[in-house]
Amino acid sequence: MSNTSVDVVIVGAGPAGSTAAYELASKGMSVVLLDRAVFPRPKLCAGGVTMKTARSLPFDISPAVERSIYGIEFTLNFGRRVSRRSDTPFMYTVTREKFDHLLMEKARCAGATVCEGIRVSGVDLSGSTPVVVTPSRNFHAHVVIGADGAGSRVARSAGLSLSSMPGVAVQCDHLYTDGGDHNDDIVKVDWGTIPTGYAWAFPKSNGWSIGTGAIKPLTSLLGRYLWKYGNSDECFPRASNKPRGHLLTQRNPHDRIHNGPVLLVGDAAGLVDTLTGEGIYYAIRSGQLAAEAIFDSLCAGNIDLGTYERKVDSELMPELNESRSIGFSPDP
Repeated sequence: MSNTSVDVVIVGAGPAGSTAAYELASKGMSVVLLDRAVFPRPKLCAGGVTMKTARSLPFDISPAVERSIYGIEFTLNFGRRVSRRSDTPFMYTVTREKFDHLLMEKARCAGATVCEGIRVSGVDLSGSTPVVVTPSRNFHAHVVIGADGAGSRVARSAGLSLSSMPGVAVQCDHLYTDGGDHNDDIVKVDWGTIPTGYAWAFPKSNGWSIGTGAIKPLTSLLGRYLWKYGNSDECFPRASNKPRGHLLTQRNPHDRIHNGPVLLVGDAAGLVDTLTGEGIYYAIRSGQLAAEAIFDSLCAGNIDLGTYERKVDSELMPELNESRSIGFSPDP
């Protein structure tokens, strides 16, 4: 088995991992970015990119944009409707296939070595430096970033786990079949139909991504709610595929997201807004904060990633904790 030695190995090439890889490679660090998939690959996500998110990136994301969003419509248990519009876009929608591929290619162009179709077995922390183990070769690094999502294998290897109850989202695509351009520029949200949950509809260039979400114990209610919501609006075409589900991880304030030379970003760190389900901004920003802390540590010759956790606690967690207090998490 061959070995590769670099400054940083990043496991997971979603928005968090690719952003961290881009930032570190741009600063001259040697970086390997691993993902078990071959890109572009499908990824379940409503695909909302806020203007704050777009502005946080140092490059143009327009090649991945599906729709510019000017309006939002809320319903209360399929009843009362409240709508608002803006003169300028306040959000974009994307498909994660295009968006994640764009971010990964930006990391590659910045100098990161991207290895697709590589499944990580775990991280060996028994030696002086961490080793990312895969079936084909081992990757030695000064620092390992776990950007491998909910149920992170890197987190388990490093003894890091999230203590809160996860949320669950169920989603399916409703695609147009008439070939026309429908110019949808509004997102739709339904509240109050099931406890702690809601439904959403995000327009894309060829249809709508429609989903429902709630805390995990209410998973059994989500399929029926999704069917009802998907058939509640004449703007929505018929469902085009079977519903698919995924976990929305949530970090409690006391949950550790680093251990020695290993740290977690994005969904692997539970950085998800429990009110809206928004995760892309926190993935990207945590990737940037991780890159800053790692670069400073490596330049100083002292691996101290506690600075990363403190930056997350001071910059990202106040907003997430506020959302948690009114969102669908039952935890205190």
